[in-house]
Amino acid sequence: AAVTVVVTAIFLANWLIARRATAYRRRGQEDPRSPWEILVRCLFPGVNVVVAPVLVIELATVEGRTTQLRRPIVLWWVAWAISAVVATWSVISTVLVSTVWPSPQGIADNTVITLVGYLFALATVALTARLYFRFERTAPHHSAHRWVVVGAEAPAADSAAERGDQH
Repeated sequence: AAVTVVVTAIFLANWLIARRATAYRRRGQEDPRSPWEILVRCLFPGVNVVVAPVLVIELATVEGRTTQLRRPIVLWWVAWAISAVVATWSVISTVLVSTVWPSPQGIADNTVITLVGYLFALATVALTARLYFRFERTAPHHSAHRWVVVGAEAPAADSAAERGDQH
């Protein structure tokens, strides 16, 4: 499970770097954040809960999709923050139950906290997948350029009408 979490985090951080680079390139700009900065901010525990969602919001803004993605991003962010708090609480509880208060009630409380942590982790994984696919279902927003060729001469149909040719 731990390896899966690490591999998924690295995959998503690299996806974010690539998606941001593409979005900024389409705007004719360079991403103001370096790939290493994004990796560190996404992979460093604790910091990632605060900063990674900001990077995703910046991506949505650059792609021009902030309005449609704001709610999924906020839901994901809240679930992730709660999951991180509950996971930290569970680890502290486990340490305390194992060393300081090894009572049956402490073990039961720790079991409940761990179960709640797993449920929030599951919700966070589901919301992460949902948000990822919301981004991936559509290409990054870019303005459409429509080129119209305007000739100096009149169109052929008008020339034929002027000459009196009729078919």
